[in-house]
Amino acid sequence: MKINLDALRAALKAADDNTSGSLMERRAALLAEGKAVLDQIKALDNPDHDDPEALDAAKAAHAAAVKMDAQIDAAAKSSTVLRRLGAIDRGAKGAADPGAARYLGLGNPARAKSAATALATKMAGPNPSEKALGQTGTAMGDIPMVDIYERPDLPTTILDLLPMAVRPVNWSFLREIGREDNAAVVPAGEVKPESDYDIERVDEILRVVAHLSNPFDKYIIEDFRLVAQYLERRMYAGLRLAIESAILVGDGLKAAGPPRVDNVRGILNTSGIQTRAFATDLLTTIRKAITGLESVGHQATALVLSPSDWEALELSRAPGGGHFDLGPANLPVDRAARRVWGVPTVTSNILPAKTGVLLDLDAVEFVGDGRVDVEWNPYTGFARNEVQMRVESRIGVGVKSGLGVVKVATQA
Repeated sequence: MKINLDALRAALKAADDNTSGSLMERRAALLAEGKAVLDQIKALDNPDHDDPEALDAAKAAHAAAVKMDAQIDAAAKSSTVLRRLGAIDRGAKGAADPGAARYLGLGNPARAKSAATALATKMAGPNPSEKALGQTGTAMGDIPMVDIYERPDLPTTILDLLPMAVRPVNWSFLREIGREDNAAVVPAGEVKPESDYDIERVDEILRVVAHLSNPFDKYIIEDFRLVAQYLERRMYAGLRLAIESAILVGDGLKAAGPPRVDNVRGILNTSGIQTRAFATDLLTTIRKAITGLESVGHQATALVLSPSDWEALELSRAPGGGHFDLGPANLPVDRAARRVWGVPTVTSNILPAKTGVLLDLDAVEFVGDGRVDVEWNPYTGFARNEVQMRVESRIGVGVKSGLGVVKVATQA
């Protein structure tokens, strides 16, 4: 009786098909099917005679696995290839690379779409009567932080540039408030010079960012999927804008109230950051701001501009000839590249007028509790048959070095 090779052949075919899952997933499936066939071959008295076809298939599986191992080794040396492969080895906890930087996916369309599906389930579900009730009488459900994923090739928001770390509600960071580098060549037997670094510990707490939808008739939500999809998109977009606002312009005010105020202190409202006055034009100003970072040992790794300032850059022309300043061969800047002077650039409607932010991402810490809480309240509007949704998360921001951030004047 011949060994059934259908599953192994399918695995061999999938091994060369990049659309059939991640490289590690295809490799694991191939090894599993290969082992199953090999175990049956070992039970044969004379494999070369009894089932040579199965023996050839097992050898082909081994060769394919060796080839895939080589691909994995090469991929490990390239973060770009890693992103294209997807999840390399998720392990027990499901993380592709626990040590890699991760980013909050609220601004990523693909992630937001998948999160919206999860949100819809929490909202109405296949059977709304089966939603779990919390102690306060609300239908509740947590979904992952939409989620924390690898940096996209085309960042569109500061959330795509600034890595996020999961922290407990009480967290702290170290801030550099002064430095004096005195390292020098020292003759033998002489006292070595002493450098002076001033660092302070800042204790912080995660703060809630949240909003409520207006009340909706529950049957509209359940019967009209387009309404649910619209609400999903708007609730996530609103949360993203609020988090972006906290990161960039949070005022850090704390007061007992009423109303009680306890706000995140954003990048632009942190003392000790650099400022760069407008000089000649926006391109020149940004280049001088880059020099300001580099002169104190930082690297410019992110630039945030308003949409109008980004438009002004794209449309800027050389005096006299009328050629565009930006891009190869004097063509307009390639929007797909989103870079100015080699610095990844995103836009934001949150920034104050005539203001941009240039920063070294290593100088800023963005943290959160790692989830979005989604809650439906069907009881407040019980008499009207109305339901209301709340979406919230907890975040924190810490500027570890003010010298690593430049507030840029984008216009005179």
